[in-house]
Amino acid sequence: MTSSFALGSLAFPELQERQVTGYGDRPFLTFYDDDRGERVELSYKTFDNWVHKLANLLIEELGVRRGERVATVTGNHWQASAIHFACWMAGACAVPVDVEEPPAGKANILEAVGARTVFVREEWLNEIRRLAHDLRNVNLIALVADLFGRPVGDLDGTPNFSRLVPSMPDRYDQEVGTLDDAALTILTSGSTAPAGVVLTQTDLLLRAAAIARRWDVNEVDRTMASLPAHDVDGVVTTLVVPFGVGAGAVLHRGFNPDTLWKRVADEKVSVLSLTSVQVERLLDSPIGPRGLNLDRLRLVVYEAGPPPEEIAARWRERFAVPLQHWTTDGGQGAPRLVR
Repeated sequence: MTSSFALGSLAFPELQERQVTGYGDRPFLTFYDDDRGERVELSYKTFDNWVHKLANLLIEELGVRRGERVATVTGNHWQASAIHFACWMAGACAVPVDVEEPPAGKANILEAVGARTVFVREEWLNEIRRLAHDLRNVNLIALVADLFGRPVGDLDGTPNFSRLVPSMPDRYDQEVGTLDDAALTILTSGSTAPAGVVLTQTDLLLRAAAIARRWDVNEVDRTMASLPAHDVDGVVTTLVVPFGVGAGAVLHRGFNPDTLWKRVADEKVSVLSLTSVQVERLLDSPIGPRGLNLDRLRLVVYEAGPPPEEIAARWRERFAVPLQHWTTDGGQGAPRLVR
């Protein structure tokens, strides 16, 4: 429906409408939480409905203004994915915060971006609630782990995402975001102040288009990208690339090397993207892909540049699917895959 080469010509609201029209009931996002033994699958149409409801929540209930920063302290989760798209629908800017940041680091980031709205998973709720006492006019929304919205502990009056969002209108019909709107702010706390980057909708979409071309990914693919949620390319490869080309995306909360290959086989993943740490954990795991059908897997991308020769040799010896990385021939020419 929308080729990777078209990404960047439509803002997220228009792109979303086009993709939902073209792919409606096809799976877009499949989410796993191994700790809870959960699997959640959202079609393009269902994901679109969550995004519209969340956009209405942002504008109508939380008073988020266009260009305003909306923070998430969630890690990888399908709900955070819907929040990001809702921000882009309404012209707000998503700020995924690294959950591994110490409390002072999280406070620095939230203060630096001026976030008045923070979506936070319940395991970090008490920490963020304490920080909010030092931050003025902050709205907290708790994301609970249970599929039915039952919190593990006392939310102490914090609105419950799973109870609040379903009650919102199904269609968002107010002012929408544009290509020029800030879409993603990535900050990491330093010793004195945070430093980071701000990307517009155009920046995100063009970055996704470049990656989609490199991966040669399209609507018949299913991708699994494992970069963290607070990383620019984590957001782009996990969400924007597959959505932009009409593919399916597999997202897991946490990384388990003992179950990854079975998940790749079960979900018929064709493009797998791994960090250097994840590659080493797979090499160290006694459980490999032997006996599994990986016929659909055509590309495993090492996202840290050329792997050390020792790592590359161990991978070649252990796994049938080559580990590949990108090179630009010393900075000249377009990036290309090499083994």
